[in-house]
Amino acid sequence: MCFRVAVRSVEAWLLADESLASFLNVSPARLPRNPEQVEDPKIEMRNIARRSRLRGIREGVGGAPDRQFGPEYTTMLTEFVRDYWNPQRAAERSDSLRRAIAAVERLAAQ
Repeated sequence: MCFRVAVRSVEAWLLADESLASFLNVSPARLPRNPEQVEDPKIEMRNIARRSRLRGIREGVGGAPDRQFGPEYTTMLTEFVRDYWNPQRAAERSDSLRRAIAAVERLAAQ
C-alpha cells in the first residue's frame, strides 16, 4: 500500500500542467510558475477561470462574484483531468507530484 497526499489540494497538480491554459482559454502567463507555493490552489484555479475568454468557463468554473465556485467547477476539472491533463508534464513543475509518481512506480515494480 502507498499513501500520498497532494501538497495543498489536487488543484496544485492540475495547475502544474501548462495545457490547463488552453483548456481554460487563458494566457499561459496566467498560470503560477510554482503551483505548490500557491496558498490556496482552489481559489487560484477559480480566479484563473474567471479570466477566461470563454463565457462558459468564466461562469461554469469561475462562478459569479457572489459564489465561491461555478456550478460546473467539478465537472469541467474532471473533463480536464480525464482528457487533457498530463501527469508527466505536470510533474516537471510539481515536485510532490513527481515524488508521488515515483512512489507508485516503485510500488508497481514490486
